[in-house]
Amino acid sequence: MAAGMENVTWFFGQVLFVGGSGAILVQNTLAGLGYEVELGSLAAVEIPVCITATVLTIIYYYLKDKYMLKKYYK
Repeated sequence: MAAGMENVTWFFGQVLFVGGSGAILVQNTLAGLGYEVELGSLAAVEIPVCITATVLTIIYYYLKDKYMLKKYYK
């Protein structure tokens, strides 16, 4: 569960950091498809997606943890 949470936050952290390779990769991919975007606007669009994904992941792992505690430690 820790690795899964790290994967979610690490992915969005790379895209939100405009100087990172993740943001540049997304920008170049979109440019190849004909969409010209600035790194700042790309990061601004990504903020709600990042927050939503992080909150949903936290809720999922919280419920999973409660289930496992109940199942194995009654």
